Amino acid sequence: MAKSINHQRNCINAANRFINNKAHFEDYNGFEDWYLDASEKDEIATNRELTYLDAIKRHFNIELRKKDYFISSSALDEIIFHCIQNSNPEEFIADVLSHIELYKLNGKSVVIFPVHNFGFQFIGFNNLFNRALTTLSYDNFLITTQTNSLTKTMRIIDDFLRKKIEKRLDQASFDHYYKSRSLKWLESNPLLLFSFNFSQLNPYENLAIILEKLSHFTNQLYFLAVLRSGNSDVGRLFSTKQMNNWETLDLKHFLTINGFNNKILCKPIHYKYDLLFNEMHLNIDLLATNKSIYQWEKEAINCLDEIYEGNKSFLLTKHLRYSVHHKISNSLKYFRRSLKSVNVEDKIININIAIEALLLDNEGDKVRKIFVRLAKSLKYYRDKSAALIEVDKVIKERNNIVHNATIVTHDINFTKIYRMYCKVVAFLTKNIGSIDGTKPNKMSIFFEST
Repeated sequence: MAKSINHQRNCINAANRFINNKAHFEDYNGFEDWYLDASEKDEIATNRELTYLDAIKRHFNIELRKKDYFISSSALDEIIFHCIQNSNPEEFIADVLSHIELYKLNGKSVVIFPVHNFGFQFIGFNNLFNRALTTLSYDNFLITTQTNSLTKTMRIIDDFLRKKIEKRLDQASFDHYYKSRSLKWLESNPLLLFSFNFSQLNPYENLAIILEKLSHFTNQLYFLAVLRSGNSDVGRLFSTKQMNNWETLDLKHFLTINGFNNKILCKPIHYKYDLLFNEMHLNIDLLATNKSIYQWEKEAINCLDEIYEGNKSFLLTKHLRYSVHHKISNSLKYFRRSLKSVNVEDKIININIAIEALLLDNEGDKVRKIFVRLAKSLKYYRDKSAALIEVDKVIKERNNIVHNATIVTHDINFTKIYRMYCKVVAFLTKNIGSIDGTKPNKMSIFFEST
């Protein structure tokens, strides 16, 4: 609360400074125009003035992100500049917020992201005979198999836009990017579409939060895959990954569509955005089934929203009461890496890290404590005994890999381990209010009292 008050006070003081000297900005169209001219006269003094702009933007970014709004930075600059010229100090903050609302910069936009190595078991014949497409919708994301048809892709995107941002696809602009950027993946690859409250005036804005949201939605997708999938060799053989699949790995762009102006932006994926490349590879064969989902499975999937919100609060405030959310969020990264790994060694190493990060503090006697804490977390879990046997195999094989660079057994049922992991995440999230995140030995204290 004190930090929030300080940010607001700094914002008000900075705004007062600019408004009281608004005559300096009268002949300019924006901060960039002003800076280019003023810095030629006195660059040091001009850069000092920019620190006041940073104080204003910091306040709005923090307050808006608490509400899960991620505003275009350049659009916010334009609004602040306009309000400095036209507002009084008492109404400055309210005026900026009203302009954000007026232009709907805090509304939903859509990301269209190419993925590969994703499919639905048993449904490959749909691709072969050009039947209806298979899609999976969950909350604010949708994943679809490759369409092998640009017309079908456009239909799917148009339908998603109408549902999420009440806009129609700008087909002329879409066709322009398809031809000029060689976006063959729009018809040859599975697509992940998701929406949240963000805006962009250029394709490089809000990339970090797009990646965070992408990780969150893929977490949900992986939980769904683990809890809904089976180990059918026949299902995988006749998966949409295998039949009539022409997916490309030439994935150099992704698209965003702004809700406030319906503009399509095409973002190049450079080598430095290696995390985006990692997220493209899913390694999922989802079982299409009408089988009812258990209550704990629903809770496990839904708890990821709470983890995301808590981790966001930790990153914004650094408050230790959200440190457990941050800890679980970090564990989930290794859970994803294990699931998408192709070779067994990587699967073992990453799920071992995920389990340790989930259950342990920085402490010794790790193996014994892992099993004690798993037993407490899985108290009423019907597959507890079988899951613990598989965890024991993983720990032993992890030691073989690290110390001997070899694997003794390949007979590990990762599906049981992944399902167990989802159960433990649900248990910790349900009890997260009982874990004192301010203590360095928080997990030890919690499990000793459980």
